[in-house]
Amino acid sequence: PGGLGEMYLKGPTLLPGYYSRKGFDRSKFTAEGYFPSGDLFQISDCGTLIRFHARSRELIVRGGMKISPVELDNALSALPGVREVAVAAYADAQMGEKVCLFAVMQPGAALTLEAVKAFCDRAGLAKFKWPERLEFRDALPRTPLAKLDRKALARWLAETGGA
Repeated sequence: PGGLGEMYLKGPTLLPGYYSRKGFDRSKFTAEGYFPSGDLFQISDCGTLIRFHARSRELIVRGGMKISPVELDNALSALPGVREVAVAAYADAQMGEKVCLFAVMQPGAALTLEAVKAFCDRAGLAKFKWPERLEFRDALPRTPLAKLDRKALARWLAETGGA
């Protein structure tokens, strides 16, 4: 309880792989027949509830510390004046990755990186999770299924050289 871990699945309704997708077959399963979902969850202290944190491949690794972008999105969505937020990683030679906050602001609202850091401090977020860059957008990119396209944000950061 309380720890973060990847969910493994097993059961008679679990398919042995993906149709026409090379490499997504029984070889991905453990010797005991479990399939790693790639989803990270936390079990509550009472042991009866689980909470989704992130896809393991979406984790931001800053100086060896793992950061859930979903956790940060949820926390930073309470910033005053923001309509929508998302974080993405950008490469850093010293830390591996750093956090960039993308913000869609409400009309007439303003935000600075210093205000974001002060908010993170008041919210009790660990300092290694704090964004070190702030970018503004009129809208966040979406996939054809209307989900946040975090990969598009990361691509933009890579194309612009990170910092």
